[in-house]
Amino acid sequence: MSNESFSSRVRDPSFQDLWLVVGWPGVGGVAAAAVQAIHHELGSSLVDAIEPDPTFEVEDIRVRAGVCFPGPLPRLSFRAVRTGVGQDLLLFIPDRQPDQQGLSLCRRVLRAAFAMGVRKVVTFAALTSTIAPEATPEVYYCSPDPPMQEEMRSKGVNPMESGTVRGLNGLMLLAAQELGIPSVCLISEIPTWGIQMPNPKTAKALATTLATILGMKFPMAHLDPQIEAIEECMIEMRGASDQRLRGLLDQGLLEREIPAPSSPMDEPLTTNDAERLESLFTEATLDRSRSMALKVELDRLGVFPEYEDRFLDLFRECS
Repeated sequence: MSNESFSSRVRDPSFQDLWLVVGWPGVGGVAAAAVQAIHHELGSSLVDAIEPDPTFEVEDIRVRAGVCFPGPLPRLSFRAVRTGVGQDLLLFIPDRQPDQQGLSLCRRVLRAAFAMGVRKVVTFAALTSTIAPEATPEVYYCSPDPPMQEEMRSKGVNPMESGTVRGLNGLMLLAAQELGIPSVCLISEIPTWGIQMPNPKTAKALATTLATILGMKFPMAHLDPQIEAIEECMIEMRGASDQRLRGLLDQGLLEREIPAPSSPMDEPLTTNDAERLESLFTEATLDRSRSMALKVELDRLGVFPEYEDRFLDLFRECS
């Protein structure tokens, strides 16, 4: 099947109010994991696929017994779920995001889905946050369509106040808008302690929110052992970080008396303190795990209220 040929994609009249649910791999693999969780929970059947060419290129070679051959291109497949609640789902499960031509690929995906009768589009994304590993992540929405915005609010989902959705989970909304298809991105929090590892708790929160919107329940008990293991790992990482901070205190590299975050300091920052804060902001921008050290220093100096917006900006970009 060619990239632009959709003649074989006939609308199946047995589908009811078909929704496209997309999860491009991003931060923590959360978006893709949420779609995979729905597939695991409800079951789905392969119904179509689009060609990876020309967007993707072969990235590596595979070797067996000294013989090399081209590595595979990603699979870009559609799987159908008949929910029995009035809205059926078309799951789009890509292996990876492209490095370029992202919006063009989103348009190809949406044209294919539209030919199959899709009436609404849902994507997922993760937002790095300072929430504790034990906390239940909140889910927010963003959408270019006022009726979809109202629908999300009526289901108890709050809007994302500000930030950026990077990658194709955001660009899908633009492609859907071009075709006049209502669309929404559901965005959930992921702790900074775990941005380098999978986060099934956030994936479960996203899938559960979609279930609520559809009037369904997704128990997804198969995720619970993974959630417990990842949560324990993040708690250990947090404990190790706290221990390092205590080491700095013991070495006299940090002051022991840390004022409350709400207590601004009476005197201006010294040049050394200001330079240290700028250095910590730079480190936290490159590595979100350094944000906790930055927060400790802001609290120590009593200037967190003055820097709060800039600090939170570190976590307002999601994927």
